[in-house]
Amino acid sequence: MTEIQGSFIQYMNEQKIASSKCVTCGALYLPPKPICSICTRHEMTTEILSGEGVILGLTSISIVPSAMLQKGYGRQKPYTTGVIRLNEGVSVGAFIELPSANKPIEDYVGAPVTATFRSDDQEESRMILTFQITQ
Repeated sequence: MTEIQGSFIQYMNEQKIASSKCVTCGALYLPPKPICSICTRHEMTTEILSGEGVILGLTSISIVPSAMLQKGYGRQKPYTTGVIRLNEGVSVGAFIELPSANKPIEDYVGAPVTATFRSDDQEESRMILTFQITQ
């Protein structure tokens, strides 16, 4: 694990979303990276993001991997993941908690969301990034 990856996980455990920002051109990266893809410079700083954004796309998963099956998810209890565009302009994939199972999932595209963090059932010291709909 690189220093930047370790820093990202450390911030997640503090319930913060950390990105890297290029000192030279201002490009923002999530997950953080050590070299700017635009100007190829190595001078990067850590930027803490707001955790607010909108849903770009999402899907409900009912055929689940074994780790999610152990957590109680499956055909009777699917979980939702998606891509969130944060207010700062970067996107991130994460779990999404929907307020109602009765509304068609596509109706949530474009909905505003806020980041929340929950501890992993298997490893309490590890936080999992989740987004909730904000009204």
